[in-house]
Amino acid sequence: MKLLTGVVLHPLSGKNSFCATPMGFLPGVVESQAFRVVFSFENLTDPVRQVFRVEETDADSRNEYQTLSYWEAQEGSLRSIFTIESGSHMGFVHGSTEVKVTPVGDAFPRFLQIKESSRDCGKFIYMPSGESVYETSCTDAENEVRMCYRKSPGASGGYDKC
Repeated sequence: MKLLTGVVLHPLSGKNSFCATPMGFLPGVVESQAFRVVFSFENLTDPVRQVFRVEETDADSRNEYQTLSYWEAQEGSLRSIFTIESGSHMGFVHGSTEVKVTPVGDAFPRFLQIKESSRDCGKFIYMPSGESVYETSCTDAENEVRMCYRKSPGASGGYDKC
């Protein structure tokens, strides 16, 4: 059994000694073979201090899920400051969502520019007789939004719609 799931070990000066740091974005014990977490560092809210950019992917036989989140050290712990999900599902009724997040601006904190799209295909229409008819048409939608970082005194910071 894994004892340190969801923890990153930072080496200390002593031999074989480490500081265990819990990372809220690490998945713990995962049964899915398709689960993947990739994290990197980015200057988003401060020109010197970096935040974690975390990309999670998971899938099963009919669905695929993606989550993008940003995490920042606040008040002695790691907190999520932004999360957005996308993915796809298959079957008679199927669809997908796509999201592209881009940090913009030279000043800190930076804005997050989000371009998102959605496609839903297929639906069942229920007739007055009780019969259902399958309709194959698709509906597409696109949106673009800018997110701003806000932090009020005594509260943790995070991104909200500008």
